[in-house]
Amino acid sequence: MNRVLILVFSALLGSCAGNDYPEARPITPTPVSPIDGIDIPVGTEMEFVWTATPRASGYQFHLFNRNNGDIDQYGMRNLRSSQVCAAERCSVVVKVELPINFHHAWRVRAMNAQGFSGWTRRVFDVVEQ
Repeated sequence: MNRVLILVFSALLGSCAGNDYPEARPITPTPVSPIDGIDIPVGTEMEFVWTATPRASGYQFHLFNRNNGDIDQYGMRNLRSSQVCAAERCSVVVKVELPINFHHAWRVRAMNAQGFSGWTRRVFDVVEQ
């Protein structure tokens, strides 16, 4: 009888380990390039690269305009992993038309059905060409 109870209990525990539980939120992506402190000439097309994050179904990307605090001019909110990632690398290309100034920033975060990861943050300067 004890063996039967142990088998039934083991079967119940095994079924709980399946996909019945929602997945966790994704971890924060790692920014790759451009690196902190880089000078980007105004009007340059720049590729922003980060590592793919396990469990991410998509990403949000922003360029932060230090002059006015705007993130919406370059905001990309529903980037699907299948659109921006290949293998372990994700990226978007943006023509940087921010005002000439120091300490603008780019950031990205991962998302899935359970929520969002933390934001990455890299600072860059926009300079004259």
